[in-house]
Amino acid sequence: MPCRANAGDEWREQAPQIGRMPAQPPDGARHGRGSKKQPSMPGTSPMPPRFRCVPIPTSTAERFRRTGRDDRGNAVLRRRVDGPGFPCRHCLRMGVAGETMLLGSYDLPRPRGIYWTPSPIFVHAHACERFAATGAIAPIALDAGTVVSVRSYDAEEMCLYDLGRVCTGPEVAEPLARVLADPRAQTINLHTARPGCFLLTVQRIRSGGFELL
Repeated sequence: MPCRANAGDEWREQAPQIGRMPAQPPDGARHGRGSKKQPSMPGTSPMPPRFRCVPIPTSTAERFRRTGRDDRGNAVLRRRVDGPGFPCRHCLRMGVAGETMLLGSYDLPRPRGIYWTPSPIFVHAHACERFAATGAIAPIALDAGTVVSVRSYDAEEMCLYDLGRVCTGPEVAEPLARVLADPRAQTINLHTARPGCFLLTVQRIRSGGFELL
């Protein structure tokens, strides 16, 4: 079922958390004769960094609403939610039946260069609270009706094809943990796999602050 915008904080209890794996014995004990390698827990990777799902800036959502123009100068379209498939890129929740959404083109901040592309996005026509949770996957990426494409890029803005994964929303925690644990990945974006639309950016969180801007 799509995550309702008025469902309060119920999603927090359901969203997979990407946390630390239990401590493992030394390699010799783990892989020695007569021992078995412990399987990974579903949705986790050994000691992945903390993270946050990053929505579009509030200034962008407000500009779409105020001017009626998107990042490409097109007139934004107004759509009433009449079924699944209306993810707001500001609050990162699915639109509820009867709500009005704005559809416009958004200029992704990263990656730049060859792999840069604008993307169509939905935002609520009314003001909504910007998603700000840390350590939890946003509702629009977890939605059972969404097929997610996990895309990552290195420091030179080149796509890391070996880390790319396509999965359903409820299965996204494991490939996301894998990308977060790979130091090559400097930009991490989630897209819808079918139409290819941008959903959100994922940032690592270090002790001194956010690794990516």
